Amino acid sequence: MPKGRLAIGYPNESFVGKGTVFANITKESLRVRMRMNRVNELEEERLQKLTKLMNRDQKVQAVLLQRVMERAERNIEHMRGYREIINNDFKFDNFRTMEHGFRKRLVESPRTARQISLETKIYNGGYQPGYFKHEIKRKIRQADPNVFHRVLKKVLKEQSQKESGEVLDRKMSDMTYYRTLKEKQQMGQFYFKPQVRHLVPLSKEFS
Repeated sequence: MPKGRLAIGYPNESFVGKGTVFANITKESLRVRMRMNRVNELEEERLQKLTKLMNRDQKVQAVLLQRVMERAERNIEHMRGYREIINNDFKFDNFRTMEHGFRKRLVESPRTARQISLETKIYNGGYQPGYFKHEIKRKIRQADPNVFHRVLKKVLKEQSQKESGEVLDRKMSDMTYYRTLKEKQQMGQFYFKPQVRHLVPLSKEFS
């Protein structure tokens, strides 16, 4: 029997073609695959949303932790400054108002006036941290290494400019010049000892 007639008379017995078992299996397989792809896409979107939420939550937690650490560090610095102030600057033995012959009208500077005002507050209310806000800020600033190095750099720069700006007398003899250097060294104007011995030997009275 010709194959065409077999396909027309018995479609289920053909390997290919509409309505055959192979076509039905292929169609069902394609439908299942499309469904699984859609499910995978939805799960991928859901996973991305969860990942974004987790990342955002981690960033929020990191920011909160950083703020807590900074606040704790500020509190520690505040307590250190407060302890140093009450142990040194405003120790009872160092009170200006306890000095013999103290007179309030004899106050000479604003800093002394503030110290006397704080001592009066201590007499009335004790060592409350709120009284020493400005003093604590100044102590924290003085203890900051960045501020220390900035101030030291400024002082060294001014000193260097002052020393380099000095005009030398061209008629000055070498001996007088070296004696001037030695005098400045003795007065503490040099951080390091000038290395001038190898140039011109000094006499015993200048060595």
